[in-house]
Amino acid sequence: MKDKILELVPGSVKKLLQKKVKDGNRCIIDLVVDDATAYGFEPEQV
Repeated sequence: MKDKILELVPGSVKKLLQKKVKDGNRCIIDLVVDDATAYGFEPEQV
């Protein structure tokens, strides 16, 4: 799902989503994918 979402967004958004968050070595996209998966969303819906 992560790769599909990154394919769908513009380059500037892709860079933002790939930034690390303060609480560890995770990227913003990892948090988005966790929530999207938990709620049953498809990549196109995110």
